[in-house]
Amino acid sequence: MRRDRGPEDGFTLIELMTVMVIIGILAGMAFPALASQKTKARVAAMKSSLHAAGLAEETLVAQGLSFAPAGPAGLAVLASQGFNETDGVTLTVVDDRMDANGGGYCLRAEAGGADDLYMASTGPNANRITPSACVAS
Repeated sequence: MRRDRGPEDGFTLIELMTVMVIIGILAGMAFPALASQKTKARVAAMKSSLHAAGLAEETLVAQGLSFAPAGPAGLAVLASQGFNETDGVTLTVVDDRMDANGGGYCLRAEAGGADDLYMASTGPNANRITPSACVAS
């Protein structure tokens, strides 16, 4: 004779295992989606940082000054124009002259887990963010 479960009875092992399998399947679908969102967030942070640094470079020129020098000293000059570094993004002033194209700047942003992005004021990709290194031509 089978009796109905009362409020004090628990779940059977089969019921618990079924729920755990369902949770595992759902988690297996969710984790890859979340991982791609991390990469998208890094790329967005790098783009934002490049835009802000490019604006600071243009502000320098508008004030009659030269572009920020290449290397770490360039970041200090950009900071004087209001540029703030983004957490997790390393920005580098790669080329402050771009002599082959009559002057300009080239900036590189990098963040862990995402490919480097570049932005130049001159050349074929002027004022566009690209994954390819700056070319002054």
